Amino acid sequence: MPPNSPPSLTTSPPTAWSWRCSPGPCPASAARKGKHGGRPPVITDDMLHTVLRRKALGESVEQIQPDLIIPTGKRKGQNPSVASIYRALAEHEKTQAYPEAVETAHADFCAVTR
Repeated sequence: MPPNSPPSLTTSPPTAWSWRCSPGPCPASAARKGKHGGRPPVITDDMLHTVLRRKALGESVEQIQPDLIIPTGKRKGQNPSVASIYRALAEHEKTQAYPEAVETAHADFCAVTR
């Protein structure tokens, strides 16, 4: 190879392991330290409670959505999307349908973080 070639041509491509894990600690060690990545939820527990209460009174999600306001984050002060509300409702239904799975996952998480 010529001595003036760019470094990208003289080095081998990164392996799958090196580009995934080399920049920082692995997610498991971060979880043990109590640090969790990802985006914060748009629908808070209070908002979900409001949606559930108003749906029980017969209102549709489209009628409830304009009255909800996102409390934090990039979209603070705006309304959550209808899709976000439906996703939160589906997640709530799943946790209500399988409470033992939620308890098991919580116990496993607590065991990992200790």
